[in-house]
Parts: sequence; C-alpha cells; structure tokens
Amino acid sequence: MKIMPLLIIFLLIPIVNAQVEEYDINTTTYCYNNNTLATKIQKVVCIEDRCDNVTRFEKQPCPMGCDSELNRCNPSTWQKYLIWVGIIVGVIILVIIINWIIHKVEWFGVSR
Repeated sequence: MKIMPLLIIFLLIPIVNAQVEEYDINTTTYCYNNNTLATKIQKVVCIEDRCDNVTRFEKQPCPMGCDSELNRCNPSTWQKYLIWVGIIVGVIILVIIINWIIHKVEWFGVSR
C-alpha cells in the first residue's frame, strides 16, 4: 500500500518537468462595437516537441465608448479635464519662477 503513492509521484514527475514554451505570433486590438474593445491574441504553445496554435479573445468594456480609428477606449472626461488643469497649473508655476528669477538676479547690469 505504501508503494502506490510513490508510483503516482513517479508517474507525475515527467509532467511537472515538461518544458513549456510560448511564442506570441500576433496581437490585434479592435473595436468590437461602440462600447467594447476586443483583443485577439495568437500564440504558439510548445510542450516538449508538440506545438499548437492557441487563439484567445479578450473583451474590455469601454464606458466612454470605443474609438474605432485609434482602436482604444476613449478616456473619461475627468482625465481630459485633469490634463488641461495640469497644463494650466504648469504654465502658472513656470511664469512665477521666471518672474522670481528676473527680480532676483541682476538683469543687464540693473539691480532693483
């Protein structure tokens, strides 16, 4: 009876030690419909000397819609506003720094 678990372990060892290799062949992203982005992933999976083609589809919901020209989900409106706020704040900080440098350093030999 003690030999049976050892026999099962020795039968499973070749499966555990099998060399598994994956190679990406192609990945395609496209708008499945107006609210869904689909990704088609094609791979070659090799176990020992046997290789098979594997195709997998993934669907991602796009709450703000799917852009069919760029094949990506549209960013949410808060991301667009956040980018504009960041640009405006960056310009204001840049103007403040330039103004500070002008008033701090002698400019063309004239000091204030």
